Amino acid sequence: MTVPLLDLAVKAPGRPVFVTGGPPRTPFAGQGRARWDNPAFSLHHAKSWGSAFVLGPMAPLAPAALPGEPAGERFLGRQAATAAELGRSGLPFVAQIWGPLTLASTRVGLTGFLEGLAFPDSAALGDMATEGLTAGTDAAIAAARAVLGTAPAILWVAEPLAVLLGQEMLERVWVAPMRRLVAEARAAGVHPVIHMSGAATHVLPLIDRIGASGVSLTADTPLAAAREALASHTVVFGNLDSMRLLDRDAEWLAAAAREMVAVMRGRPFVATPGSALPDHLEVDRLAAFVDAARDAGE
Repeated sequence: MTVPLLDLAVKAPGRPVFVTGGPPRTPFAGQGRARWDNPAFSLHHAKSWGSAFVLGPMAPLAPAALPGEPAGERFLGRQAATAAELGRSGLPFVAQIWGPLTLASTRVGLTGFLEGLAFPDSAALGDMATEGLTAGTDAAIAAARAVLGTAPAILWVAEPLAVLLGQEMLERVWVAPMRRLVAEARAAGVHPVIHMSGAATHVLPLIDRIGASGVSLTADTPLAAAREALASHTVVFGNLDSMRLLDRDAEWLAAAAREMVAVMRGRPFVATPGSALPDHLEVDRLAAFVDAARDAGE
């Protein structure tokens, strides 16, 4: 039986925190480079921050969209090998893949894909969108299968393109492919989490219908909207604007963390910056956010 997602994240004392990037709290002096495709660095980063999960690598978007070609196979193989090493650590880790819409737009071009969805009666445009969606879904399934066998805690599906489509269009072209991904994850005993960048309030009603265990949001989607739209068991990850770690001081960041925890109190919530962080940000600022989120959850 799969352990509930929030149970995997909980660490006493305090609120679960997932640190999705940025500098390690202590200098990395292990073997290899301080990069996310180096498992030793990923483990060091998670341990030094007390992160609830270890962040696994993400294959670059262009080769990820081409799983049957040499570049795509090479990157998927490298990603799977890194995930396997993280799995041997015994710590819960996140295997990241791109979603079907994002991969579809990479295959056929963003403009052509969106126009094909908007004008399906145009034979050329409609065929382009259909071909892109099929290829994007197949690429996402291939990426999922490459990492699910390494026993991650979470299959993190990054789908930034979803927010560009209306809810009706998403129901028509996105829900079914995402359900396929969710089924793949569930069959492997892995929790599926969907990450969306941008204003995603209109997408939230579809998350529970798709069957995801959780959703990751950026600052453009208010936590209050997620609390209202999602089932009480759906775990929310979010949603500090990562850029605020560069231009705000520690006091502001601590206050932001406390406010996030207050909004989500009583609901399953993991405090995290809404997206990956730059390596050069100041450690003290990230520490202020992380520590305040934990303290507010006690």
